[in-house]
Amino acid sequence: MAGYDRTYETGRMVTKWIERVSWLAVVFGGLLAMFGVATLFSSESSYDMAMVVTGKFSLVSGLLMIAGGLVSIMGAQATSAILNTAEMTAEMLAIARGQNNPAQTPTPQSPKSSSSGSVEPKQPKEWSKVLKGRKIVKIADGVSVDGRVFKNVSEAAEYFNSQQSE
Repeated sequence: MAGYDRTYETGRMVTKWIERVSWLAVVFGGLLAMFGVATLFSSESSYDMAMVVTGKFSLVSGLLMIAGGLVSIMGAQATSAILNTAEMTAEMLAIARGQNNPAQTPTPQSPKSSSSGSVEPKQPKEWSKVLKGRKIVKIADGVSVDGRVFKNVSEAAEYFNSQQSE
């Protein structure tokens, strides 16, 4: 996921380490389970009770290690997804704050000249703000929200507050 700053480096490092160790547990558990199966089905184990117990213990331990390792991998990947979500949420919040706060919006650069040397006229920018998830647009008669016209932002806020309380 390129294009934004990575944070939570310690959390990422820990989750990667847990995931790698968990994969080692899955592999070792698989080898242990295979050893248990091989021990149970060897010709000598049918006569020796210690070999039967060792085979069963190895098989069950190996399967439990596989299950535990896979659950740990799932937890590490879920934690990594949570960290990604936190980073992207912070980025969306920064973008939203930049769009809603006129003080943070970038100032326009000086007008660029066309090839003939004349200066292109500046286009008037539309004033807008977000109120409770609704876009407010300044118009000649006041403000417009969802196609409704109000005298000012306070009147629009009062209207939508009364709508939510009903």
